[in-house]
Amino acid sequence: MNNYFKYVIGLLTIFVTVADSWFEVETHRSIWMRYRALATRNGTILGLIGRDELARVLLRYFFAILMIVVVCAMVEFTIYNQLTPGTQWHWFWLHNFYPYTFSHVRHVFHLLHISLMASNLRQLQRKLVALHQTGERERLEEYRALYGELWQINEGINELFGFSQACNIASSFAQMAFDLYWVYAMWQKQERGVECFLMHAAKKHQLEMDAVQGTVLDMNFGQDSEMVKLRFYFLHQLLRNRIKLTAKDIFEYDYTLIRTRHASTPLETRRSSSRISQ
Repeated sequence: MNNYFKYVIGLLTIFVTVADSWFEVETHRSIWMRYRALATRNGTILGLIGRDELARVLLRYFFAILMIVVVCAMVEFTIYNQLTPGTQWHWFWLHNFYPYTFSHVRHVFHLLHISLMASNLRQLQRKLVALHQTGERERLEEYRALYGELWQINEGINELFGFSQACNIASSFAQMAFDLYWVYAMWQKQERGVECFLMHAAKKHQLEMDAVQGTVLDMNFGQDSEMVKLRFYFLHQLLRNRIKLTAKDIFEYDYTLIRTRHASTPLETRRSSSRISQ
């Protein structure tokens, strides 16, 4: 029954992802158009990212993809070796392999957007640090506007990957609960194990946002009442429109998803791993 459940969730994830991609095509286009408009105004390549920084982001992204491919191949190979050819578990593994692959591709695409947004937030934070030293009033208002545009891009990313990533998380939950918990437990015994790449990128995204907020909080303009007022407005904007990764506000992407996933399914995972070994 578990395998049927996984397969149905996998197919549902594919259909929702295709539908999301179709209906959110304008949202996807608007993300890149906003990045291009920012780059044109700031003399950069993509948003606030220059050529060298973009090359570093894409290089890290390329190595992340290689790691994902290696890890997924190791996991699937480990599971396959535990299966007896010709049994129902063997055929279920073959049929579920395609939805899992489609889900991983969607995760990788989301990972690219998260990495680019985190890099843009890093560049904004550096601009704010430089501003703190010069104290130019016009620059602070300009950076407030930049943050607002990055927030709009981030909301577009949340819209683009909303329902499909919610289904992806549900599919990953089912896979981890029914098959892979014992593999995860094995990884945990080896130092820190293999981290979930998407959640790790989301954590870095959150840290960059925290750095932007911390930089604005640390600004001290002394007796300049206008700058103090602009700083207050900026802080209010950061609190009201915080840049965060969500699935259409259904949930946020962070490590609590992983902790909840593992804490809530120990009994089911023991049953599944015992069935696989049969």
